[in-house]
Amino acid sequence: MAVFWISRHPLTEGQARLIEQNYGVSREDIVHANITFPYDGNTADLLDGIGAKATDVVCIVAPTYVMVDLLNVGYRLVEFVNEPSSRQKGKFLCRGAFIYAIVGEEISKTFIPCPLSLEEQEEVDIM
Repeated sequence: MAVFWISRHPLTEGQARLIEQNYGVSREDIVHANITFPYDGNTADLLDGIGAKATDVVCIVAPTYVMVDLLNVGYRLVEFVNEPSSRQKGKFLCRGAFIYAIVGEEISKTFIPCPLSLEEQEEVDIM
């Protein structure tokens, strides 16, 4: 299993620690890709192009239609929840993440809190 970070932004310390703790991977194993998703339904094809497989975990910042497309082909998705007030200060502070997957015929949604407090995250720069 590999972990992919799909965003134009780098991971924050809080986001990276959440991935490391929850999936048992090191930072060096997290693949970062800046992808713009088209509206034509080729969402999974774009991930194939960076080496992702449906058995992998995809941490993503994307519209709902992209997330639904990826869930339907078997990806497990991570959607980070950031502290809204921190963006005004130019920081991205992670509150945690929702983990989505298809289980049977249902969408499973689980929240995992960030292992670093907001105060601890204030102390470090974006990776």
